[in-house]
Amino acid sequence: SLPRRLACWRRLEFWLLAICTNLSAVAKMYGISYQEISREEDLAKGIESFFALDGLAILEIKTPRVESPDVLKNYFQFLKSN
Repeated sequence: SLPRRLACWRRLEFWLLAICTNLSAVAKMYGISYQEISREEDLAKGIESFFALDGLAILEIKTPRVESPDVLKNYFQFLKSN
C-alpha cells in the first residue's frame, strides 16, 4: 500500500542517499523492482506505474545537477512536515 511504502522509504531514504551510487545494481542484487525517471515529461506516467507495482520497489528520479540540492532540501522538508 502507498502509506506502507512511504513509511519504508522514510526509514531507508537517508541510508540509500548516503551510500548508494548505483541504485539499479542495489535493486538487482536484492531482487527489488527498479525504475528510473530522468525526463520531466515522463514523471507522471512513471510515478503511476511505480505505485502500481507489488512488493518493494525503488524509484530513482534524476534531477539536473544545478537544481538537485534545492529539490532534495524541499523534499526532506516536505517529509518532515507530514
